[in-house]
Amino acid sequence: CSSDLKHPHGTIAMLKLCKGDQKKLHEWCEENKIPCIDKNKLHCTVLYSSAPCAHLEKHHKKSIYVPCTVKGWKQFGEALTLHLEAPRAQRIHRYMRQQGGSHDYPEFIPHTTVSYNWKQDKLPEVYPDFPLTFNLLEVKPIDPKFSA
Repeated sequence: CSSDLKHPHGTIAMLKLCKGDQKKLHEWCEENKIPCIDKNKLHCTVLYSSAPCAHLEKHHKKSIYVPCTVKGWKQFGEALTLHLEAPRAQRIHRYMRQQGGSHDYPEFIPHTTVSYNWKQDKLPEVYPDFPLTFNLLEVKPIDPKFSA
């Protein structure tokens, strides 16, 4: 992708967790005393591209079916995330890279952030033992003022 006035800071593509699984995961976190972000914000980022790719917006609000299995926890800074086995999310990520999106990390690790303020020394001992399904793809400009 080249210079793009519509996406000056880059492009983000996210899979949104289906409503039933948003509720189920949020309730599971509450039951297990794990802080959780707003259930409506639970997602899996499939592309965070510093290269602007407004042409990928043709996929914005696209209904999609992406089933996942929870593999465990991962921590990225103070973000507590569920590590996902998600072959379809991997394929979507590869497609968006082939369409010109960049990727600033060594590898793509499908995950869902549960908390942005995890300050514990260790990860939780339990994790959800139920599958998660993402059903909507959102593609939009990166918000440089985003804060958790």
